[in-house]
Amino acid sequence: MVKFLDLGGCMNLIGRQAQVERLRGVMKFERCDGRRLSILGIEGPGGVGKSSLIEMAEQGLDYKILRALKVHLDSTEVVATLLDFVDGLIQGVKSDARRSYSRGDISLKKTEQAVAAARKILLDAQNEVAKNGDPVAIAQIYHRAMAFGKSVNKISPKTKDWADFEAMESKVSTEDVRDVISVFQDEVPNLFNNLGIFSDGKNLRNSIRANAAKVFAQALVDDLEVVLAGYNVKDAGKPLPSKIAGCDRLLLIVDDFESVSEICGEFLVKYFLPALKGVRFQSIVIIAGRDDLTVTHPSWNQHLQAHLLDPAIDVGPLSRSEIDVIAKREGVDSEVLWRDTDGYPYFIQLWVEADRRGGENAVSLKKFYDRTTRWMNQQQKEWLSICLLLDEVNIGSISKLVESEQCASDIFSWFEMEASIRDTKSKFFAVRTYIRRRLLDYLRLRDPLVVSAQEDRARELGVLKSIL
Repeated sequence: MVKFLDLGGCMNLIGRQAQVERLRGVMKFERCDGRRLSILGIEGPGGVGKSSLIEMAEQGLDYKILRALKVHLDSTEVVATLLDFVDGLIQGVKSDARRSYSRGDISLKKTEQAVAAARKILLDAQNEVAKNGDPVAIAQIYHRAMAFGKSVNKISPKTKDWADFEAMESKVSTEDVRDVISVFQDEVPNLFNNLGIFSDGKNLRNSIRANAAKVFAQALVDDLEVVLAGYNVKDAGKPLPSKIAGCDRLLLIVDDFESVSEICGEFLVKYFLPALKGVRFQSIVIIAGRDDLTVTHPSWNQHLQAHLLDPAIDVGPLSRSEIDVIAKREGVDSEVLWRDTDGYPYFIQLWVEADRRGGENAVSLKKFYDRTTRWMNQQQKEWLSICLLLDEVNIGSISKLVESEQCASDIFSWFEMEASIRDTKSKFFAVRTYIRRRLLDYLRLRDPLVVSAQEDRARELGVLKSIL
């Protein structure tokens, strides 16, 4: 395993160097067996040090010398829609072309045209829905939208987190319709084509309505081929940017894949990456996430299996002996450090920082909460607040705090997959004590009356007995 700890303002490698050297070699295009496209997964639960591993491997690399254009997308980017993700790729290409190759004139003409067309579709649809039209026409739009929304909910139950169309079905006013349709207008650019409304005859817009992800992917690949490999004969005479001199490779890093996979997984795995197999430039793709890539989308195995570098880098917690080294260096109790953090580098970092300050404060607790929940949606954060009240997390204990057994089952199914908050040493399912205590401390600061009432109820029901 490879682990990192940032203490005292410097990055320290804890454990074996081999994994870092392997990642560095891949980033230098040295370990790809001549493949046109190579994909390396970095796997491990949240807080274990995947991002730090990438940072360490990058130290000292000069991408201009490597003739590579680097695009790095991580969870600090706000990605609410596929358009946001594609915009991030566009800006990443332009930024590195300007920074590394002094090319401030680079444009991704096809991709930018596709994005502009998609935004025009959404704007036209929004304006049309905003009009106070014929009530019958509005009702027809409403019923089509509801039927479409319920089918999406059925195919992908996670979409109920932000729009439960079964529950919304009784709404029939113009304002309600506007709200219902606006839910999808950013998330599904081809929504209105699927509903059979607001169509026009322009080829690009029609293509986007039919399959936005495919259009964006092909446009981006075409643009990258121009700037990294030069014109094709078929492009002669077109007003496209010139090739970046001395650059004929692409390095794409996607950090915290789970945070964007629902939004852009189809675009990335089914269309964009497969299209890179046939281009005239070499691509290295590094994807860091909590799960084995091959279980996140069927296209990894169907279309990209031959391009996955095996094995993936598995980043795990620090060992007890490594914790002993850190504890000795910091002058803290090794047993307590191990017990509280389970060897997770990010939690070690926060633990040591708090020890240096002499205790926690409101800002550090907020930081801890935000970091622990950053890949959770709003419903999952609410589920977490329920689990924090339980000494033992199981369907029975959850059922005492929620309205239905199905809801309890959904919460438990989510919790048992959240290794970054679960106590992996316990004989029963529970939130790790250190995390549980700090998150509850933050929630008490944020809303003391509500949390106090919730704790009292949990104690009355017998599911909370510990003193936290």
